[in-house]
Amino acid sequence: MTFRGLVALAAGLVSAGAALADGWLPVRSEADGFAVELPGVATLETDTHWTLAGPVRSQTWAANGADDYWVSVHRLPVLARAFISEEGLLARAGRDMVADQGGTDLGAAPARLAGHPARGVTWRGAGGRTGTARLVLTGDRLFVVGALRTGNGPGLERFFGSFELR
Repeated sequence: MTFRGLVALAAGLVSAGAALADGWLPVRSEADGFAVELPGVATLETDTHWTLAGPVRSQTWAANGADDYWVSVHRLPVLARAFISEEGLLARAGRDMVADQGGTDLGAAPARLAGHPARGVTWRGAGGRTGTARLVLTGDRLFVVGALRTGNGPGLERFFGSFELR
């Protein structure tokens, strides 16, 4: 291994150690092309549901506790992109997500996520918790990066700030 390779390895270990020290852990999916930090150990769920346009395959990485954080990646069928604009698709996905959460929509607006145009959605969830999500579409992948929280601590900014598309 070269010196440069050793330095990169050491930097990665130090970075992972820092993430472990405060309870935030890195999650990376090469297949789905993203990386993020979550507060705690993430669980992974997979699902496929059928639409008129074809199957939507989904994977969700979530860290649940007093506050819930998640990244969902939905692989959309080609037909879904053919008949609905990107803006329309993001708007529909945001409304559906709030409905799935049993929440009350507090608003949606243009946003950015990992340097990409996104749709920001805010809602009031069960127990008075506030939900915040960013939805971004890249190719056939719809990313929903969200949190359902009890307070306004620094975790939300860290979570969204750590998200990277690859």
